[in-house]
Amino acid sequence: MTITSFLESKGFTVLSTDDSLPSDNTLDMISLLLCFQYPFLRQWLWDIRKRNVRKNRSFSTNLTGFDKKHAAMIRNLCFMLQKNGLFEEYSFDQSTNRARGIVAGDERALGFLTGGWLERCVKVCVDGFLNLEHERFECVLNAEVHRPIGPDGIKRKFEMDILLRIDQRIYWWEVSVNKSASW
Repeated sequence: MTITSFLESKGFTVLSTDDSLPSDNTLDMISLLLCFQYPFLRQWLWDIRKRNVRKNRSFSTNLTGFDKKHAAMIRNLCFMLQKNGLFEEYSFDQSTNRARGIVAGDERALGFLTGGWLERCVKVCVDGFLNLEHERFECVLNAEVHRPIGPDGIKRKFEMDILLRIDQRIYWWEVSVNKSASW
């Protein structure tokens, strides 16, 4: 049984899935770094996301409050994100200790920087663990589905972030970088 056939057996209509997440070792590494260093990178990520990044893609982060190690990490991350096409522009002004940039306008960049990095990180960790255990599994990201018609007679569309099938068991994770009203 595949994940899609399981959902369909429960009355869901699968509209699309992002199970074609391209293999990208650099983005995998960046997503792991963002996840495991999140407490130190939270402010920088907030500076990128604090306004609607889809409308205003520019950001500026004052690195004065960061220790040297974490300020260097942010500068290197910005460089890697620019090199990989997620930032259109990036510069560091040493006199003001500010990292400035413009997020690329395509969905790959916007999706990654507004939370896709966390989905990718979870998938990389799960894939790595299950491959070590030699488990047969299937993993699907961002399945857009219509749920079965509810009591109100309406078929609603929603997204399921991560679906994992190990043998005949299905696991579903919702991944969010938001914590209530603030980060």
